[in-house]
Amino acid sequence: MENLIIIGAGFTAAALTRFLNEKDPLIIDKGRGAGGRCSSRRVEDIGVFDHGLQYVSSENNDFIEFLKDGLKENLLSWNGEFYNEKNELNKSEKFIGKNGNNEFVKKILKSKNQIYKTKVEKLIFKNNHWQVILNGNKSIDTKKVIVTIPEEQCCDLLKDVYDIHYKNQTISNLTLMVAIKNNKNTFSGKKIKDKEDVISWIANENSKNRDLNNSSLSLYTVQSTEKFAEKNCSKYYTNKEIIMKEMLSRFLNILHIENPEVKYCSIHSWRLAYKKNNFSNKVIWDQKKGLGICGDWISGPKLENSWENSKKFSDIYNNS
Repeated sequence: MENLIIIGAGFTAAALTRFLNEKDPLIIDKGRGAGGRCSSRRVEDIGVFDHGLQYVSSENNDFIEFLKDGLKENLLSWNGEFYNEKNELNKSEKFIGKNGNNEFVKKILKSKNQIYKTKVEKLIFKNNHWQVILNGNKSIDTKKVIVTIPEEQCCDLLKDVYDIHYKNQTISNLTLMVAIKNNKNTFSGKKIKDKEDVISWIANENSKNRDLNNSSLSLYTVQSTEKFAEKNCSKYYTNKEIIMKEMLSRFLNILHIENPEVKYCSIHSWRLAYKKNNFSNKVIWDQKKGLGICGDWISGPKLENSWENSKKFSDIYNNS
């Protein structure tokens, strides 16, 4: 029997492994590896796209020191020209992972006990312990369990075993990744006020100066608006190519790129990307049942909020 299982392998889970008085809790995630929404896509002969978390920006010195301690030489400053929706320069300091922003999780997560490509289908509490039911008709018993997955997934998983009162208001997002031959732009990042309500953000991946990026190509990560994602996420798997072409066309139009030689183009759907309001800030630790609930959807959309959330939960857990 396990002593503690953490469901989800995003930044919240990674921070918990640093704060909890537990050695090597079992981490279970349905994804291919640690990262969650701190995701990066590496494409052979093309480079790295941060198609999840774009960067970290914070004035909280304790949080930045936490990142520096966890990532060490892999935490880099992302310097350059950043513009807001009014095309004004934004000079706030921004941090990225040396080889991709998934390093915010992979370098911080301490537990050596991890299982991936495995979905938790159900939780059953009986005889003072939890039975964690996995896909493939497998199960693992554990004394305690902490759920760190997005709000809708958390509520669905716990609906038969624990009564939590949250509103499902997670925002969706669509992310386009594109590489173009010999196109030069000097900006690093732009927030877009798009009259057609398709594009909200463009990141120039070349400005991150990563060794893995093909120097003969221009790489961009492009995020949709909330309205465009809400309209298209539900039909993403049936209309993927159409949605991708619409985002690509609008992106090229915004940057005034004509007759591009596109070497790579892909799209990713984040059905549960982030929550922008109605945060309770109330983590849950039910000591009698050995059940914990925490995550960025409780405390705020930034990585810093997830760190604060994990720290708050760990203080309660460690002192119980």
